[in-house]
Amino acid sequence: MNVAALILPALLLVSCTKHEVSVKELAGWVRDPSNGLVDSVEAGPYVLSMQYLPSRLLDAVAQARHRRANAQKGLSVFELAIRTTEADGADPVFSGISHLDEFTRRIQSLAFTIEQDVKLRLGSRTVDCLSAAFQQDVGLRTKRSVRLVFAASEEELVNSSNVIVEWSDREYATGRNLFECDLSKLADMPEVSSGSLGQ
Repeated sequence: MNVAALILPALLLVSCTKHEVSVKELAGWVRDPSNGLVDSVEAGPYVLSMQYLPSRLLDAVAQARHRRANAQKGLSVFELAIRTTEADGADPVFSGISHLDEFTRRIQSLAFTIEQDVKLRLGSRTVDCLSAAFQQDVGLRTKRSVRLVFAASEEELVNSSNVIVEWSDREYATGRNLFECDLSKLADMPEVSSGSLGQ
C-alpha cells in the first residue's frame, strides 16, 4: 500500500480538527488583540478598552468553577476596562477626584447608571444595555472593569456588518467613545479540552 495515500487523509483529519486548549489558554486567546475581540481608545489621561466575552468562554469558566453555566442564549457580554496613563498607575476611580462628593458620584455612576450611557450598534440596529456590573472589590487597582450585558445573541453579532459599542462618557469627560470588534475570527476560536474544566 502507498504510504503517501495513508498520510494525506491523516493530515487532512488533523488540520480539520479544532485545537483544544485549557480555559486559561482560551481566555488568553479571547484577550489577544490580534483576534479582534478587543478595541482600545486613548482619551486624555485614560485608556479605555472594550472586550467581547464569547459565550463559550463564559460557559467554560462557569464549568471550571463547578457552577451552572450562566451565559444565557440571546445575550452578549462585553467588558469595559478603564485605566490611567499616569506613571504611578493610579486607581482610575480616584483619578481627578478632589473631594468625597465627586468620589461618591463617580462610584454611583460606574455602578448604577453607566448602562444608560452605553449602546451596542449592530449595523443600523441599536441595542440598549440590559445591565452593568462594576468591579467593586477592596483595595486600589490600576484598572477597573464594568461588565455589560446586551440582548443580542452571538449569532447576531457574527452576522452583523459591524459591531460597535458606544459609550457616551460623562464620568471621565472623555466624550463619545466608539469601540469596534471584529468577530470574524470567532470561527477560529479554540475548543476547551474537557480535561481542563475540572481544574
